[in-house]
Amino acid sequence: MNEWIDVNERLPESYMNCLVYYKHAYNNEDGYWAIGVSYYNGEKFLIDWVYQVTHWMPLPEPPTKKE
Repeated sequence: MNEWIDVNERLPESYMNCLVYYKHAYNNEDGYWAIGVSYYNGEKFLIDWVYQVTHWMPLPEPPTKKE
């Protein structure tokens, strides 16, 4: 797995699903955080406005079917 990338250092390529680490946008001190998948449209992560993405990483490759 790749390392988390701070959104202040670099953003993903446009039109990409990413694994994201996010917190409440309105309260930095409540200790809430979560990990999920979000789409980056080239301007912003498409996630509910109450959350702020702080870090991201590319999604891993999907599993391959073993025959």
